[in-house]
Amino acid sequence: MKRFVACIVVFFVFILIEIPLICQEVELKEIVKKAKEQQRKINQEIKDAVFDAKFVYKEFGKKDEIKKDVIGYRHIYKKQDGRQFEEYLRLIVNGKELTGEEFDAEVEEWKDNSRSDDIIMPLSPEGEGAYEFSLLGSEVVKDIPVWVVEFKSKEKKEDYINGKGYISKDTYDIIKAEFEPSKKSRVVKNIDLSMDYKHTQGYWMPAKFKMDLTIKISFIFYLNIKIEDEYSNYKFNTGIVDSVFKDQEE
Repeated sequence: MKRFVACIVVFFVFILIEIPLICQEVELKEIVKKAKEQQRKINQEIKDAVFDAKFVYKEFGKKDEIKKDVIGYRHIYKKQDGRQFEEYLRLIVNGKELTGEEFDAEVEEWKDNSRSDDIIMPLSPEGEGAYEFSLLGSEVVKDIPVWVVEFKSKEKKEDYINGKGYISKDTYDIIKAEFEPSKKSRVVKNIDLSMDYKHTQGYWMPAKFKMDLTIKISFIFYLNIKIEDEYSNYKFNTGIVDSVFKDQEE
């Protein structure tokens, strides 16, 4: 009889543990599914976007001395198919506004250092099946109740990321994301990336990107880079002509 009772107790303890886990797994699948659907809806409705960007770039040495300070203003054109063109308007380097040949040379340097390939995002069609998701819990971000969903790439590659997404419980929009590359260079001691979103014209769009990168090669070389890139003045479906991207494609 005691053995029977013990078995019953074990059975119910197992059920009490397993049911919440099963429910959480079902909830997670539904959250990820609806978040993907929401991203797909946004991508289908916005054929193109034009917006302004202002970035602040700072390089720091070992003793936190500023080695380089850049403020830049850009006009960004983006098409539904992923094409993007960045028009540099102003560059201020170490307090000096660049003009003429200095401006052109600095712009070329920024373009050369920019990544040409896109990150495979967890909720994108390209990222389908490439990520594992976990539900970490709930929070409130910008007065909005959100689910906190962790994502991990199944591939250790530089164009995949690991991190957390903050997904609105009401609309399944991404409100915020914190991430890092799933594969880092050996000289990268630390890298933290984040993207904040804002509600504009009915859509949650990127508002501010941040990067904090530390590179260290033994005692020989140390560099800390901080970037903040803010996006504003969005205009959607303006009918951007393909000629805007001609230089980029060449």
